[in-house]
Amino acid sequence: QAATERLHNLNDSLTRTKDKSIELVHETRNQANVYTNNILAELEKVQTATLELPKNLQTHLAPVRAEIESSFHEITGIVKSDLPVGDKVSKVGHHVQEKVQPLLAQTTSTIQSYIDKYVGKAKEKEGEAKETVDEAKESANGAAEEATSS
Repeated sequence: QAATERLHNLNDSLTRTKDKSIELVHETRNQANVYTNNILAELEKVQTATLELPKNLQTHLAPVRAEIESSFHEITGIVKSDLPVGDKVSKVGHHVQEKVQPLLAQTTSTIQSYIDKYVGKAKEKEGEAKETVDEAKESANGAAEEATSS
């Protein structure tokens, strides 16, 4: 009788373990899907944002946009493959680390240099305008002094 009860308890334990394993597999799949969907959504946002930039900057970022599109398709292919979930997560993570992160760093650098360049030009133009205004004031003051002294 004790042996039967132990077997019954072991069977219950195995059933709970199996059910928990199935639950964890589903949870892992869901987390993997959320992870990859978030990455794909962020890539789409970057792609859309680059299209909203000034045309001359879009030209500089054309290769980046092509790489983003390539990464998007590669990640989508991994997700749709018949690989086990763990392999999919590993491959997507590797792709993000090896290709997407450097790509985003390159994009950030390109945009920052563009900003620096045009902020510098704007400050230069502002300085030139201030000089022109100052010269105009001096000229006007000189003319006004001449007119009052004559």
